[in-house]
Amino acid sequence: GMGNGESICTQTPAGSRYEFLPAQCSCAAPAVFLAAPDGSRCVLKGVNNVGSGRHNDFILDHPSVALTHAVVDDFVITDLAGGRTWVNGEQCRGAVSLSVGDTVQFGDMKCTVQALEIPSQPAQLLDE
Repeated sequence: GMGNGESICTQTPAGSRYEFLPAQCSCAAPAVFLAAPDGSRCVLKGVNNVGSGRHNDFILDHPSVALTHAVVDDFVITDLAGGRTWVNGEQCRGAVSLSVGDTVQFGDMKCTVQALEIPSQPAQLLDE
């Protein structure tokens, strides 16, 4: 009967899912970011929209960049500009994983994936 709907409320897995999200973030490796030619940076964490439009998280102000050009979800980039995104010179088709040292080109704008070295990281390894 209709009473079955109540059991949905008692499920706890959905609530517990949020408990380990902060832990994932805190143990993340040194910050990895996308660096534009003008020196602006976009930390690759969570969902970042890239484009020339003001609504984007990472704004690339260039005529060759689409208003909403691409979306980067952590380290995975998806082209939204009809193939006008390239990773290491290869046209971005579907979702492409990024690594430190990669060159990502949005239209005519070449960005690079770089890592911020965090000094505390090696020290922790030495303690072991």
